[in-house]
Amino acid sequence: MRSRFSASLALAALGIFLLVAASLANAAPSAPSKKGGTMRLNMSATDVDFSDPSLAYGVISWQIEYSTALKLVNYPDKPAPVGSRLQPEAAVGMPVVSNNGKQYTFKIRSGLRLSNGERVTAKNFQRAIFRALTKSMQSPAVPFIQDIVGADKMIAGTAKTAPGVVARGNTLIIKLTQPDGGLLSKLAMPFFQAISLKMPNDPKGVNAYPSGGPYYIASRTVNRSMVLKRNRFY
Repeated sequence: MRSRFSASLALAALGIFLLVAASLANAAPSAPSKKGGTMRLNMSATDVDFSDPSLAYGVISWQIEYSTALKLVNYPDKPAPVGSRLQPEAAVGMPVVSNNGKQYTFKIRSGLRLSNGERVTAKNFQRAIFRALTKSMQSPAVPFIQDIVGADKMIAGTAKTAPGVVARGNTLIIKLTQPDGGLLSKLAMPFFQAISLKMPNDPKGVNAYPSGGPYYIASRTVNRSMVLKRNRFY
């Protein structure tokens, strides 16, 4: 009986403490918002799986890449329902789709740059797709783009490029072996963001690299730290 009474008393005291804390929090004036500065996040429990766009497939790594990636189409940073509707990002508009649903033609906006100043053209998106399809990368992106014409040979390691991804200046053409109504949602994944044409194939992952979003990963020490900086060209 005494233990029950003690437990009830402890719970009552805890409830009073929480009520007082809540009232003090509500009474305290809110700090004025500050523009700029540095935000530090403690992730002591775990590190991200990868920061490399062809390999990253974790929830936290994708959250980071949504701040760094420049994609053909993307979900706007707005509340539902608008935030769940794809819209053009690097593309001028939504793609032109052939009558048979097997060809998508994108026009890339001019004037876009990666954080290192490199101009973004259709080739930067072509490079992202080819890199993900390269056999040595063993990218988790492969199942989402295996219907691209010629993808099977890249996956098997018998080809270095696929004829189903054509880049001509600011025009990107993607040809499929069969229609895929979910292709745009797949292209909105961080796997297929614009990457540098000089980005090497590395199955262990590139930790820091130039990107075209509002921020870029300036440095990463595995299991220790990651630094994002503003992309001055965004």
